Amino acid sequence: MCVEPHVRPTNDTRPIGFHLSWPVDLDVVSVQMETRFNANGGRESVYFPELLEDGSRMVIASQSFHLSLLPLSAWEEIEELVWGD
Repeated sequence: MCVEPHVRPTNDTRPIGFHLSWPVDLDVVSVQMETRFNANGGRESVYFPELLEDGSRMVIASQSFHLSLLPLSAWEEIEELVWGD
């Protein structure tokens, strides 16, 4: 597991992609980003737990990854799904 601090944004820009902003209506002391990896080194999940001023903790965002290998025979179906006829 990799844990690192999630830094408070210095300007009022909106989050882009998976870069979330700090909650403005909570008394947040710190936010961390925890990334969990599987035995093969691939990412399994990302969590953003935060510490509030009253000492309580909560998760403000999370994302899970589920990957699977497909046989080469599935490529034509994927091509059709992505690019159409």
